[in-house]
Amino acid sequence: MSKYSYLATPDDLLKTFTSNHLLNMEGYIAAWESKPEVLQRLLPPPLELASPVVQIYVCNILNPTLMPWYREASMTLRAKHGDRHALWTMSLLLDGPGAEMGGYLGREKLNMPKKLVETFEISRFANEGKARIARHGVDLLQLTADINGQYNAPAGETHFADYKVGNKVPFNSFFYLYNAGMVDGKPGFVNGRIVELDIQVDIKRWDPATFDITLGETPDDPWAEMEIVKPLGGAYTLFDMYLNHVTPICEADANEGALRLLKHRFDASTYGGFSQIR
Repeated sequence: MSKYSYLATPDDLLKTFTSNHLLNMEGYIAAWESKPEVLQRLLPPPLELASPVVQIYVCNILNPTLMPWYREASMTLRAKHGDRHALWTMSLLLDGPGAEMGGYLGREKLNMPKKLVETFEISRFANEGKARIARHGVDLLQLTADINGQYNAPAGETHFADYKVGNKVPFNSFFYLYNAGMVDGKPGFVNGRIVELDIQVDIKRWDPATFDITLGETPDDPWAEMEIVKPLGGAYTLFDMYLNHVTPICEADANEGALRLLKHRFDASTYGGFSQIR
């Protein structure tokens, strides 16, 4: 007789509502100014661009509460809706033992743009930092850091003014939900809506650094679209990230949302862009 069952218990269901906290995230946070007209085009209406700054983190997540450790890279923009300001996530790339469940959980609960990668390297030796992320054989990110207590530009001081040891930094993020359905008798997207996930980051270490970053791209992952116009800098860091409650923000055009989430979440093969050579 089997020891396990596919039938969940009521207690199992209750536990699915447990908040997922990402404790002891160690690695790099960096930012740069990009082209605002490009960034605005990538935001789903009615969200508006709040800043031309793109920010990334590249981290080992040593103690997530709902799965084994994994590595994650995030690329975000700053968006607004009325008087609400939050991040908009362009891409989340994962690797490591907990990456599969971390990816499924984020994608299924909040349509997060999570994908798995085959190469994710991150290191620090003395004051020299490095990171490299590759997917489908192409480097999407190459990063080197000089951890020297300085940023690339004075604007880095302003951008990271709240990132001090002991501070709690808001990391709230907008997410766009929609469903596949029928529109006028044809397949389409319905029930579009924007929600905001309350996220708080507790800074435990912050060593300012100057960065040299190269972005790559493929049809599946056009990271280079967020062009680096002016590097701001960043830091080697250690922080805890607390993912709390979700707040509904507004209804939105599901088709416009799908246009801006399709490539974030799926590869070109899922919409006819792949032909296998045998």
